[in-house]
Amino acid sequence: MKKLLILTAAFWTTNIFAQNAQDLFFIERGDTVFLTASRNARSGETDDWLTTQHGARVKIAEGVIAELLSASLSPQSVFAQFDIKSFERLSGNIFLLIPNDASKQFELSRELSQNSAIKYAHPNLIRERRAR
Repeated sequence: MKKLLILTAAFWTTNIFAQNAQDLFFIERGDTVFLTASRNARSGETDDWLTTQHGARVKIAEGVIAELLSASLSPQSVFAQFDIKSFERLSGNIFLLIPNDASKQFELSRELSQNSAIKYAHPNLIRERRAR
């Protein structure tokens, strides 16, 4: 009975998180990637990591990574239509954009993904390194 109660409580907690985290998804190569709370393998408690539906563990870092479709496009004119505080060129046509509201990071990445001048956009994520 005690095990059943613990399993029921864990399932209920997971469902509550999933309902509150419906906006934790982004578009990667045309596919929707959903993120869920990750649990520490030792303690079983929720940790700072999130897990994709493919099993990759990631942490959210500041900003959104976006690549412009063409070098001839002006980043100022493309990014001016979005609610961003600043942007920084990382390499070539790839930029790190900092949203005005950090809580809108996933929303910004989805909006950028729908823009025809942008090749791809996704939240700045740190992937967990695993031994080979």
